Amino acid sequence: MSSLPSRERSKRRTGQGPRERRMRVSWRRCGALTLRALREAGLLKRAVVVLIGSYARDVDTWRSDVDILVLLHEARHHRLGVLSNVHLHFEEKEKFARRFTEGEDYAISAVRYGKLLYDRSNFWETLRQQIESARWPDWRGKISHAERRIRVGNELLQMGDIDAAMEEYLFGATQISRAILLRRGIYPLSRPELGKQLVAVGRGELAADMEMLIEGKCEEGQLRKIASDLTMEVKRECAEANGGDEQRQAASPPSSRAGG
Repeated sequence: MSSLPSRERSKRRTGQGPRERRMRVSWRRCGALTLRALREAGLLKRAVVVLIGSYARDVDTWRSDVDILVLLHEARHHRLGVLSNVHLHFEEKEKFARRFTEGEDYAISAVRYGKLLYDRSNFWETLRQQIESARWPDWRGKISHAERRIRVGNELLQMGDIDAAMEEYLFGATQISRAILLRRGIYPLSRPELGKQLVAVGRGELAADMEMLIEGKCEEGQLRKIASDLTMEVKRECAEANGGDEQRQAASPPSSRAGG
């Protein structure tokens, strides 16, 4: 069984690879069509619909999907008639609220930066009022996610599937970038904005790799270098974090290090 995420496998089956440039679309039109489709399916009345991702921050690129979060009482995927570059994220309301409370990065980002399209229940506004007191996301989970993506990318590159490998490395680089920023107390913005944030914390080489991956202009040799860079970034971040923990432990009183 393939270890690739289902969405990426679907993209490659339909020929929508990272080098295939698309025209920018109107997120307002996409949102209106999505609301109409939900209404026709009898799902809109109790739904919460939010534009998330790069379109929500007006920093989308040629390869950006229009990501729309749809929160329902039941977490089922529904087939709706929407445009091909609209990606609907269906989720149960209670589960999303729990993820937000627990400090899950995706949920907090959606609430912090999302544009509300529809909500008659005041659910979204209630979450927004809690955003400043929300738990800070754990950067460590991003590192393990990045390692999985890099591993899959290496496998795909070995098979000669450059476009698929590039997609995996992009996801891996995104996760590493988010980990670096979160560990430093900086909340990551959308993918096209990560480069500037990385440069500001002294990770210019990773920012350059991100830019190349976003543009989708990498050849095999460049991808091999990027894969090596990403692996080194993971090791560097873990080493720096472990070093900081050791320094804090060394600076603590002997009684506290001994546990009492």
